[in-house]
Amino acid sequence: VWGGGVKRAEWTPFSQVSGVSSSAKFGQSISGLGDIDNDGIPDILVGAPSQGPITGSGAPTGAAYILLLTTEGRLKASFRFQDQDLNAPSPPLSTALSTLTG
Repeated sequence: VWGGGVKRAEWTPFSQVSGVSSSAKFGQSISGLGDIDNDGIPDILVGAPSQGPITGSGAPTGAAYILLLTTEGRLKASFRFQDQDLNAPSPPLSTALSTLTG
């Protein structure tokens, strides 16, 4: 999880979500969740459509991560859900998130 200014050169690493593979495409989709843990801080849902494990067809199952944040935007806790955990139909759960704007 990165934070900072508008330009990439201004970004600094805030937190790292454990268990995410380098090829997971983590962050391809992001959605605001509101304040799901009632701490007054908005939380987010992040998709990682190429997160394993690999299915019989050779495609990754994908994953979605709930990220609970601090007032500074740092990671307080994360929870991973994979398509097989939810018995989700196609398209993968992690590609069906809405866009976070504003």
